[in-house]
Amino acid sequence: MMDSFQSVVAAVEIVQVTIKVLRVGYDTVSDVKQYGTDAAKLGLKFQQLSHRYDALQKVLFEGEKFPFLHGRKLFEVLPDQSQNIVVQLLRELLQLLYAHFALEQKYAISSEPSRTRSDFATHFGLTAGEEKILFQRNTSGNDSDTCKKSPLASVVGWSWATRGKRKVVRVIDEFEDWLKRTKAILEDAWWPLPAFNVLSNLDTLQSDTDARTAGFAASTAIRKLLIDQTKLPQGLSAPWTSVNNIKTISSDKIVGVFEGSAVLVETLTFPVDDDGELSDILEERFSKIVRLLSSQSDPDFRVLRCLRYCKQISANSGQLRLISCLSDSNATPKTRTLVGLYHGIKSDQRPSLGLRFNMCHQLAESLFLLHSVDWVHRALRSENVLFLFPDESLNRAALQRAEIRICGFEASRPSVDSSLGPYDNQLARNVYRHPKRWGTPRETFTQVHDVYSLGVILLEIGLWERAEDMISGLKPEQRLPEKVTQYLLRHANERLAHRCGDVFANAVRRCLTLNFDGGDRAEPTMSVTDSHRDSQQRLHKGFLEQVVDPLKILKDVV
Repeated sequence: MMDSFQSVVAAVEIVQVTIKVLRVGYDTVSDVKQYGTDAAKLGLKFQQLSHRYDALQKVLFEGEKFPFLHGRKLFEVLPDQSQNIVVQLLRELLQLLYAHFALEQKYAISSEPSRTRSDFATHFGLTAGEEKILFQRNTSGNDSDTCKKSPLASVVGWSWATRGKRKVVRVIDEFEDWLKRTKAILEDAWWPLPAFNVLSNLDTLQSDTDARTAGFAASTAIRKLLIDQTKLPQGLSAPWTSVNNIKTISSDKIVGVFEGSAVLVETLTFPVDDDGELSDILEERFSKIVRLLSSQSDPDFRVLRCLRYCKQISANSGQLRLISCLSDSNATPKTRTLVGLYHGIKSDQRPSLGLRFNMCHQLAESLFLLHSVDWVHRALRSENVLFLFPDESLNRAALQRAEIRICGFEASRPSVDSSLGPYDNQLARNVYRHPKRWGTPRETFTQVHDVYSLGVILLEIGLWERAEDMISGLKPEQRLPEKVTQYLLRHANERLAHRCGDVFANAVRRCLTLNFDGGDRAEPTMSVTDSHRDSQQRLHKGFLEQVVDPLKILKDVV
């Protein structure tokens, strides 16, 4: 592993070479001779991504950019392991871009007899030292071994990089995915740092032009909400009777109209303290939910925007209502829960395999983003996954058009909130819970438990069957926490792989076993007994690589 100084030097060198390759890449994808009328569109997209890359590298490597780092570059304050991961990611992008555009130039040269191979070798403007950086392995220290035999020999090894518009679109998509992935990994590394737990420092980061261009502003805004101790915002309070045209969709959810907008209303019943008020912990938690959901604007989170909240307290208990926007018009979209769809849709209209993969990827991506800002949901289950339909139709085509939203945030909390939670032993809810969260929980809730719950939902979608129905073969006395998990894994092993393939089944098993170390054993490799931060970072990385990314590939190819 490289030390901090070596990592900084290596990263800066890679960035400098990448910027040269990006210039050639832009000239290539915007070449009308090669791509005709598509050249302008392709060039614009590539230029936008290049600007995001440039902003990202400035955030990481520009000196004196953030005063709260006292003259150090942001990259320099990252943990050593995170620095090495970033270096690997930077080199990965450089090699990917070079692989594609070098072959493009090879084809161009071979089609023009007047040009020679030396023209190709110098087209990128790379020096011998820069070519060495390009082809160096992702290894550490002063290791000068490279995977270079010759530029063309190495490039040809990337067999996918052939000529044509489809390949250019693919490399642009890869570039965009790389930016998203790198952003998530960086945030996972720097949010725990003391400097990023000070509101004024986050204000500085959020207002920085390059940070905004690189996409950090939205997640920084959410991070500010999580560490802010402000009480419930009075400006978002609304009268208890402010929602009209009410229709019930479940015991704790209704839809209606609020100030001309179609809304979802979620109700939380809670015990009051000795003074007949909300406890300080509950009020702080709920205030963060309200502020988080009222300011959240990233569509990939797939959460509903909070408009208002209501509070009503009686002699023995109280209720909190969260009013969230379904539509800006008063025409309420048909709202159905995922758990209701399993039996509600006819068997011949069930979603195709590709559509199910798409649903699963959306849910996994949203959970990954929630965790990336250090937030746990705590109540992931199929009744808290909503489908918004444009009309009353309920068939495969309607499912294709429906929008997915995650709700149930009435019980969610920051991952540092150390409540074990009340006693709750309903089987319909327990089946989604990690075994140690049944009844009176034996472990503090962490991201690990969210991932387990998602695994149950993915299993349900894959088999298109409620988890509660899957365990109906167990006698009541057999419905013990560990036994239920074993039974769900049995369904994953015996039925899911056959119906959805090994890649999907393996992603589900990873979630249910919490095994993200690459082995096939069923024992968890993530536990809250590990160092909390180390465990969380390992989980986040493993969840991305072994669940989110494979699901994206499946939904793209099927």
